[in-house]
Amino acid sequence: ILIASGLLVYATWRARRDGFPVIPRMTARERLASTRRTLPALILPLIILVGIKAGIFTPTEAAAVAVGYALIIGFIYRELTPSRVWEALIATALVSTSILFITSMASIVSFVFTLEQVPQLIADGMLSLTENPLLILLLLNIFLLVLGMFLEPISILILTMPILLKFQDLIGMDSVQFGTVVVLNVVIGMATPPVGILLFIGAAISGQPVTRVIREALPLIAICLLVLAIIALVPQIALFIPRFMV
Repeated sequence: ILIASGLLVYATWRARRDGFPVIPRMTARERLASTRRTLPALILPLIILVGIKAGIFTPTEAAAVAVGYALIIGFIYRELTPSRVWEALIATALVSTSILFITSMASIVSFVFTLEQVPQLIADGMLSLTENPLLILLLLNIFLLVLGMFLEPISILILTMPILLKFQDLIGMDSVQFGTVVVLNVVIGMATPPVGILLFIGAAISGQPVTRVIREALPLIAICLLVLAIIALVPQIALFIPRFMV
């Protein structure tokens, strides 16, 4: 919620500053007609979530079901033709190839880091510098953000979680808050240059150069870092909902 609010505020300010185009406000009748027309497409996320939660299919199978359903709806709406499907397949192959190439390179780096015990060496170096909990927390966040620049999230978690748990005990942070901080670091790393995979996905979808996408993403990354700092320093923000529910 904090990240969404911060990004919405920035997007609103940026849109007003640069005069982004605004579509005319729709009437209630137009909204109803538009909703009725798009209802079959709006069911797609529901099929995915319900199917996964109910155990009907796995996330990978859900992707295949979603593609099949989208194709059917596209042909029903007459928005898709065989030629457009072929163009979409080519575009998907190009985007997927670039993403998989980045992921495969990150896996190689992950293997080398594991072989050379780089995370353990970095952790030992951090602990040799200071025993202050706040400084350890700062160094830990920097460590995760730097890893996020070069590795994929799953690789980071597999590599570092045994070490990170030691840090949790040292700084005395609640496990829920600590998990939130770690996951948020990893997510921010996915959009951080030079190898943030979300930057390349954004560039592929928008058709813009990666350098421009990075430039436009920097203020958004700064907002995410601010939220990260708030969550790391104020435990109540991450814990009030779990405590309320329990």
